Amino acid sequence: MKNIFDVILNSDSFKTSEREPSPMKEILLKFLKNGKVTSIGGIVIDFNDGKWTGIESLDYESGEFYWDSSDIYHFEKYDVKLNDDFIQYVLNRPE
Repeated sequence: MKNIFDVILNSDSFKTSEREPSPMKEILLKFLKNGKVTSIGGIVIDFNDGKWTGIESLDYESGEFYWDSSDIYHFEKYDVKLNDDFIQYVLNRPE
């Protein structure tokens, strides 16, 4: 399985300039938040400011891709760029 990001998220992921939100952001978030939960544990930390978010960390998968609550949080809050293959995977799925 592949990760939904091309890189591992860390504090360096936020050193680039502001990103434009994906025009498909709501579709992608809906898919991400409704993935198959595979494990639970921990709390999500904001990699940009180092603060605890209070969000429970869940691991998800879709069969081809994997992600966790931290990935969802950072995509939703900071518009971190998702893997292009993942975007196409979501957009090409039947409703």
